[in-house]
Amino acid sequence: MRLRPVLVSAIFLSLAACGRDDGPLPPLGYAPADTPYVMGSIEGLPENEARAWVALFDDVPGAYSAMLAPMIAELEAKPADQAKALPLLRAIRTEFEGKTASQIVDAWGLSLSARSAVFGIDLVPVMRVELADAVKFQAGIERVAAAAGGALPTARVDELDYWYFQPEDAPLRLVMALQGDQLVATLAPPVADEGLLRRLLGLELPAKNLLDAGALQALNSRLGFVPQGSGYLDHARLFELFAQPMSTNQSAFLKALKITPEPLSEACLAEGRALTKQWPQIALGYTRLDSKVQAMRLLLEAPKPVMNDLRTLLAPTPGLDAARSAEASFSFAFKVDALPPLATKWASAVEAQPWACEALQPLNEGFAQMRDGLANPAVYAIGPAANSVHLLLSKLVLSEDDDGMPEFGGKLLIGSPNPQGLIALARNFLPQLAELKLEMDAEPVPLPTLPETPIELELFGAASANVLGIAVGADDREDLRAAMQVNSQGVQPLLQVSYQGKFYAEMMRVAMQRAEQDDPSAPDMEAILDLYERFIARAESQVLLTEAGIEVTSSNEVP
Repeated sequence: MRLRPVLVSAIFLSLAACGRDDGPLPPLGYAPADTPYVMGSIEGLPENEARAWVALFDDVPGAYSAMLAPMIAELEAKPADQAKALPLLRAIRTEFEGKTASQIVDAWGLSLSARSAVFGIDLVPVMRVELADAVKFQAGIERVAAAAGGALPTARVDELDYWYFQPEDAPLRLVMALQGDQLVATLAPPVADEGLLRRLLGLELPAKNLLDAGALQALNSRLGFVPQGSGYLDHARLFELFAQPMSTNQSAFLKALKITPEPLSEACLAEGRALTKQWPQIALGYTRLDSKVQAMRLLLEAPKPVMNDLRTLLAPTPGLDAARSAEASFSFAFKVDALPPLATKWASAVEAQPWACEALQPLNEGFAQMRDGLANPAVYAIGPAANSVHLLLSKLVLSEDDDGMPEFGGKLLIGSPNPQGLIALARNFLPQLAELKLEMDAEPVPLPTLPETPIELELFGAASANVLGIAVGADDREDLRAAMQVNSQGVQPLLQVSYQGKFYAEMMRVAMQRAEQDDPSAPDMEAILDLYERFIARAESQVLLTEAGIEVTSSNEVP
């Protein structure tokens, strides 16, 4: 039943009126230059890439149609007043049945080559997307509305007809319209004046738009984003919108939401503005977007002194190259012994100049507690022993029986300034390791079997000057030393996660089989799991501390 709200929301976000306005502006041309947030495309995907992309999802409509069946059956067994979504779900299933994703895209006049944008007019979200054929899109809306047993109410502002939808007890309504070849959707109070609607629906254009201002183009050039998708969250602009007396736009929404904002103190205004100047924005964009690779980068821009401090925590992670061939991998790396001096430095700075804003005053105590908490003998014991952990999974076969034991193979790599000291520490806690010796850069040797382990594992160990490696299984023993390599000159992630699409799908299949044993009516997810194998060869995400700020990168390689 989790898909129900998603499907209902998706179809209503697509509903639009039949108004026409052949304005020449692309979607980003309607965004104010001072918008507090935006995510949009200056250019659309090339047509051949868009077609290749949508072809990857051709089986998905059939899968969703099958998944709707138990939802519909459940509603059919209920009284009509408890099954209000039933006609809509039936209509959606009819649209999906027997069609590929490519056929649905064509039938609805959609296009993956279209430009789109989501932006804020003050704090109010507006979505705009180009359509390949607005007539087909409108016909699809009318077809679904008729099958669902009714139509959305309509209204007009100037010469533009728009449709609106307001769920029961919702304080705001969803407003949608067709303008030329664009769909526009936004939120509005139940009783909105025409001036507000003109601004939100683009009938009244901003004095200066984002596209002409060139801010997004400059961001793409600076951060390496492609023009098919990028954006930002402007912290200073957001703060001012929350802090200053409310505009006409905001007043109407606050009244509908029954919110009375409290004025900020002078201390909060001053400290809030200082913070947003130091931490100006979050930027997000694709660094590659095509039918073979989709890569994104998120950057929280931070003050250089803060990043210089945080980068003292960085430690090298062994086995990052080996992660490419692993079924799944997870690593976490930082210098534990660098935390106490950093906490002391920050806590002292806060003590010298404490926060005066009421909302920020808990930070005064928080930094002091962090300093005191890290002044712990355990921290100083761990620091010299280990600074990174990397788990590489080469094989995991789960039993379909809850009580069955899995088959497991992989490697555990521990980055350490002193691997031999780490081995000595292990001997103190595990008597079975009392005679263990791992010569530096020698071939892996068998490790004693540990007591009371739920799975009997064949373990091998090896050590280098800065890595302790443990292999599970003879196959992983063979390439353990190669996997222990450290590239100290390359990117050093704070956190790294990766997996192969086929591996993820197999894990989900076992989980679904177990779920079916408990609930035979659970929807068939096989087509969706097949999609993972076709769409994901390998996916990876990393958290980085760079000179520019705190970054999160993600990538997906298509087979």
